[in-house]
Amino acid sequence: MLKRGLFYTIIIALITVATYVVYKDNEVTTTVVPMENIEFDTTPNFTDKTIDDYILSSEHTVYVIFYDSYDSNSIYLFNTILPQLMEKHGLEHLDNFVYCDLTDYASQSDITKNHWGFYDTPALAALSNDNGAINVLSIHYCDSTFNMTVDTVENWMINNDLLPNG
Repeated sequence: MLKRGLFYTIIIALITVATYVVYKDNEVTTTVVPMENIEFDTTPNFTDKTIDDYILSSEHTVYVIFYDSYDSNSIYLFNTILPQLMEKHGLEHLDNFVYCDLTDYASQSDITKNHWGFYDTPALAALSNDNGAINVLSIHYCDSTFNMTVDTVENWMINNDLLPNG
């Protein structure tokens, strides 16, 4: 019995030493991939605290792109989809839009749905002032089951007369 215990102890010690020798020079390195930034001019820019006043003071439909600057879908919209549409339609700027950064917005998605008409960012919204209340005229947003594409954004913009049809 003593021999068996000594045998198992020696085997465990050998396995431990062998593991150390094999892995001692293999340092674990962590590569940090830098977060891509939005490279699109998002002016005029509002926040969740200022966008409502702007909409309610407007006499016409307000087209807003709601986004989160750390969200990959928002970054894709600004860095890929919108530049492709602008190039396709020969536009230098998207003059009809204002932008609302919801990066620091501490809210539940059901609150944004009830307030602005969408659950998640990015969202393109046509909003108006209806006797002191925000009226959602049209909304196009990305969520866990639906990603924005060049075609879906282009169709929404055409349907809202922001791009020429064809």
